[in-house]
Amino acid sequence: MNEEMKPEIGADVNRFLALREDLFKAIAHSLKHENHCKQYEGRMSMQWPHYFNDEYSIFLDCYVVGPSRHYEWNGKDFTEALDKAEKDIRQWIQEEYEVEYD
Repeated sequence: MNEEMKPEIGADVNRFLALREDLFKAIAHSLKHENHCKQYEGRMSMQWPHYFNDEYSIFLDCYVVGPSRHYEWNGKDFTEALDKAEKDIRQWIQEEYEVEYD
């Protein structure tokens, strides 16, 4: 395995960080209107393959944005996992801004 970071991984890490930042803004928006949240709100992590598994994973723990609380996306490479996560999370962010609070 090549130990140098491939250029596409660096770009994907930047995408991951931008997605995380946008999610945090949506969480802040939600918390202006609702005061329920969990201590783990918005925790995101990346998991590289391990010895017995060749999948990349992205995990999210989020109570106020999205339909559930804990999420996982997998892919044959980090880009695939990120594409899946980003598609869902961006949809949930959009839905959060469309909610009409009393």
